[in-house]
Amino acid sequence: MRVRTALGVHETGFLLPPLQSEETVRVAAAHIAEYRSQLGRPVAFETGVNYLRHRYGSLEDGDFFRRVSEDADAGILLDLHNLWCNHVNGRAELPKVLDQIPLDRVWEVHLAGGSTMDGLWLDAHSGPIPEALVECALEIMPRLSALRALIYEVMPDQAGRMGLDQVQEQLSTLRSLWRLVPSSRISVPTVDARPPPSHLHYSSDLAAVEVWEQTLHAAIRFGPEPCRGQTSERSPFPALTGDPGLDVYRKLVTDARLGSIARTVRYTTIVLLMHLGSRRTHELLERYTTVTPAQSYAAIEGSQFCTHLRNTINAAVSNGLAEIPYLSEVLAFEAAVLKAAVFGESSTVLWSVDPASLLSALDIGVKPINLPSAPQTIVVHASTDRPPG
Repeated sequence: MRVRTALGVHETGFLLPPLQSEETVRVAAAHIAEYRSQLGRPVAFETGVNYLRHRYGSLEDGDFFRRVSEDADAGILLDLHNLWCNHVNGRAELPKVLDQIPLDRVWEVHLAGGSTMDGLWLDAHSGPIPEALVECALEIMPRLSALRALIYEVMPDQAGRMGLDQVQEQLSTLRSLWRLVPSSRISVPTVDARPPPSHLHYSSDLAAVEVWEQTLHAAIRFGPEPCRGQTSERSPFPALTGDPGLDVYRKLVTDARLGSIARTVRYTTIVLLMHLGSRRTHELLERYTTVTPAQSYAAIEGSQFCTHLRNTINAAVSNGLAEIPYLSEVLAFEAAVLKAAVFGESSTVLWSVDPASLLSALDIGVKPINLPSAPQTIVVHASTDRPPG
């Protein structure tokens, strides 16, 4: 989610895949050991999805997961749908990966549905679990002696589209799968009390990992830096330039960023859609992603967009945004809310109309035009209250 470069730390906007190398195994093991030491609890890591071709690093998917779990003495969160995506997309065959993973270290299993983008199957957490994946789970569940949790992952909006009956069907499937898990005595692994190895010991390994992260980020990134989306001929991974998975990651980054804006500055987005239409609004938002760096937290992304849009409205070049009724007021209100939430700063918002009437109209999809004049001021406070106890 973050990449360290000579220009500072950059957010990637989306979880990017690691380089499956010996160096990454050692760095991951050191990080997990430190995490376990800080928490005082056993730690498991998740088997991730990877939309890139399998050509970077020397370790196969299953071997990579095995090495990390053994070197870090960590548990495994076996996300079968992630591995199913890799299987369907031609990266790694699921049965082979499962044969390589130490199944006695699997503490948790995730199942989900997905969707397609540019010919690849995505871990979208949408829809029912694929039947072929259920069949695979039927075979693997009896072999998971350390399993303690089985999870169905679905996005809230997707669950609404599916309906409660279909969601219930998925949970019934999980109950049937759970009956196949071997019954065994529950035991909590002993936490290693020894201090984790120093990261300085792995300085050369960490440097190798960072080269991969920087190269991958440069190949897909959005933002104001020049030559984005390119890799140098002298890059240690020049083949990245032609990997079709890069386009998928670019779209996922953009979708994640636009989703953050839609959630955190909802009323502003509604006003833009009402007056500009979906095409022009999408063009405005996409332009934002090309001139600003990605943010991994939705509220920070929303706050950054508020600043960008306010500057765009105030630009000397006429773009029509300043003429949109109530846009500046709604934007100022949502920017103030985010400023209070993210930075703990209070703000004063000036309204020319009753804000309750304006926001209520937007809530029901009615374009607010010529509302009665009702000038007033609202102070958005950054609360420092804490619940008792």
